[in-house]
Formats: sequence, structure tokens, C-alpha cells
Amino acid sequence: MYGSEENMQRLNNVGPNPDFSTFSWAVSERKCSVRIPGHVHKAGRGYLEDRRPAADCDPYQSLCSSLFGPCAPHSSVPVLLTLQSLCSSLFGPFAPHSSVPVLLTLQSLCSSLFSPFAPHSSVPVLLTLLSLCSSLFRDPQVLDEMSLGPQTLCLQRIAMRPYLALPPSHCQVTYIWINSSGTEPMSKTRIMQNEPESLEEVPVWRGVHKRELSLVPVAIFRDPFIRGPHKMVLCDARNRDGTPATGSRREECLRVMEAVKDQKPWFGFEQEFVLKTLEGLPFGWSSATAPPAGASAQVGLERVFGRDISLSHYNACVYAGIKMAGAAGEAMPAQWEFQVGPSEGIALGDHAWMARYILLRVWLSLGQRGGHMNFSTESMREEGGLRCIHEAIERLSQRHTQHMALYGGPENQQRLNTIGINSDFNTFSWATANRKSSVRVPGHVSQRGQGYLEDRRPAADCDPYLVCKALVQTCCSPGART
Repeated sequence: MYGSEENMQRLNNVGPNPDFSTFSWAVSERKCSVRIPGHVHKAGRGYLEDRRPAADCDPYQSLCSSLFGPCAPHSSVPVLLTLQSLCSSLFGPFAPHSSVPVLLTLQSLCSSLFSPFAPHSSVPVLLTLLSLCSSLFRDPQVLDEMSLGPQTLCLQRIAMRPYLALPPSHCQVTYIWINSSGTEPMSKTRIMQNEPESLEEVPVWRGVHKRELSLVPVAIFRDPFIRGPHKMVLCDARNRDGTPATGSRREECLRVMEAVKDQKPWFGFEQEFVLKTLEGLPFGWSSATAPPAGASAQVGLERVFGRDISLSHYNACVYAGIKMAGAAGEAMPAQWEFQVGPSEGIALGDHAWMARYILLRVWLSLGQRGGHMNFSTESMREEGGLRCIHEAIERLSQRHTQHMALYGGPENQQRLNTIGINSDFNTFSWATANRKSSVRVPGHVSQRGQGYLEDRRPAADCDPYLVCKALVQTCCSPGART
């Protein structure tokens, strides 16, 4: 009842899969037939999880088997009829039984999207959609080794639009946390009957992922993808014993920020990124040979690739409530930058991570470049603050190696190669109005004698929490260590 013969191959005792032939159960452990979640065991009540059914199992038979055991029905015919009736009631005329309704549905979709320019037969509908794919992706060639080509992806996104616009009867809350490597956001969605009015109304989600994490909400945002009452919450991932999970750096950053909050540290983050196609080429490039590069902030379709994508990301972030400072095109075609801040203390890391999450939702494939962090304290921003900026730079020069270990992965060493406007990975340098340095004092800051410094060493995949923490520990607390 729990699936086809393929389920026997899946339950092979490899990874988190139990053994098909042997029953087992455990607390928290996912490599068993039946699991009792850790928080259920701790609370002494709750539910169990049967991990044996396959994805293609009949949920009615599985449910009957669990509830009634030997009394469960042995015929799949009534179940299939019930499922068919359920599909009919849920989808009505949209539950197709042949390819003809599928084409008609696509035609209806195309009509709603492109009317009055929509064609009136199914063949032009498909051609129109494929043509749209070509214009969006510039290269309509379907990948030989991948079933998910640019056209398929575009068709999928277009087909989802009417359903994402359905009026909500509940509130979807997407929980977002940082993975164990500390480099990428992860997410899961749960249903709440009422829209949360504040962060305190969003419950902790326990027993998440294979590590049995607890997701503790720390910041709440509007959902720009499905809008309405729906929310996104950034979470601090914690182990079962309450300690921060591997890759979760927010708590240690928060402790440092609380210790120096009287100095009012401000941060602004500039993250560069490269838009890539599914083939791995930068967006708009016809081959691995780069189009001619120009100055940053250019305009014109032949010089700038992906402006609408960058603006879509920016607008989505603003709608969500992220404190955005701006967006800009870089010198390389298909390379862009978004700017978050200025924000005080821990808020910069929260908003930077959420902006990254939205970027990955807007565009699936990205290349990394630099991530520049602007930093100041209240004394730097006051009259005569340039002296305090110089003192902070001197402290940074003494801890260059320690900072570089926190500022990104191996690719950062390749980026900081002294070519173009990149500094040297191994040698600290600073200058006024010179971007080819580790730390830059903007020209207008030097002229006014107050303001901020720009640390140009972090990579685009750095953890903003770690970078902010390191800057504060080095520049604000003489005896502290990163």
C-alpha cells in the first residue's frame, strides 16, 4: 500500500532511508521506519511520522492502513474513484484527461496574458510562449543534458501566474534560515489561519530538517511573491539543546553589537552579482567570450543585460520591507549590485540575508563577485571624525589575516588579485578615493572630515553577520579578537 516497486529501491538503508524489509523506530532519527520528532518526545505528546510511504503512494490507502490496519479496504477502485471525484471538485474543467484540454488551458492562459494579441489555435499558443522564452533568455537552445531548459522554465513560471494570484483564505508564512555552511539561505512554508501582526505572533517551528532544528523567528517581512497577507520570517536556527546550529552566526554577532551599542555602529552593504543562464554563461552573452565591457551605470540594451531583473529584485526587496539603499549596473555586462542600509547593529545582517534570499528566488543562477561593507561609529560621523576613521584603519591593518579568514571562501583569493580595481588578498592597503585598496576612505568623507570607511575585501558570499562582528570587534574594542 505504500508505493510501487521503486519504493523498495528507495528504502535501501542508505542515507536517511530505512530498510524496506525491517521495521524500526527511533526518536529524532530519520533513518527509521517510524520517527518520533524530538520536540514531541520532549513534550510527552504530539504525533508520529511514518517515513515508509513513497511519493506515488495512494494517500487514502496509506491512511486507511494506518488507521484501520487489517480492516483497510483492499480494492484500489473505490479509492481511485474518490480521488477522481476529489480532483474534479478541486479543479473542475482544469483537471485534464488528454492533451487537448492541456492545450486549451494554455490557450486560455495565453489569452489572459497577451489579449488581444493572443492567437486562437493551440499551435500558435505554444509558438508564442516559446517565442517569449527566447526573448527572455536570449538563447532558446534547450540543454542536451538537462530536461529543464530555458523554455521549460519560462513556461513553468507563466503557467503559475494565475494560481499565485488566487485570493488567499489563510496566511502563508515562509521560514528562512542559513544553511550549515553559512553561505546560503534555506526555507520552508507553513500555514497560519490568521495574519501575524507582529514577530511575537509567529511561532517557533520545531523539528525542522534532518538536524531536528528549531527555527526561532527574529525578523518579519512581507512576501513579495504571493503578496496579500503572506509573510516571510528570517529565523535563527537552533539545535535541540537550544544552542545555535552550525552555520548560524547571528547570536554571536548580536552579543557583540549589544556590547558596543553605545557607539551606534552603522553598516551599509554593497553586494555584486552576475546573472547567469542555465548554460552557465552570463546573461545575454552568446558565448564564453565577453562582450565589450564599459563603464558602470551605463544604459542601452546593447551594453546592459538584465536591468529588468535587477529592478525586479530591488522592487521586491522594497515591498518586503528590506532597507534598500539602491541598485546599480557594473562594468561587466550582466553584472549588477544591490545596496542595503544604512542599518544599525544586527539589522544589517538580517536585511542583507533577506535580500539575498529574494535574489535567489527572482533569478535561479548567479555568479559571485565582491561584497563591500561600509562602516562607521557615532564618533566617526561627528565633526572631526576622520581621526577616528584613521584609528580604525590602523587597527584593521594589524588584523588583516584574521579578517580575510572570515571574509569569504577560496574564490575571494582569486578575486583579490590586484587586477582592475581589486586589492591584494595578502597585503593590507588603504587610500583616499582609490578603489584599488583593501579599505577606502571616500573622497567626500576626507573632504568633510567625517563619515565612514569602506572595507572592500569581503566576497559576495560572505556572511554579513561575521563581517559586521569582525569590524566591530577590531575597531570598537581594543582588546577584543575576531
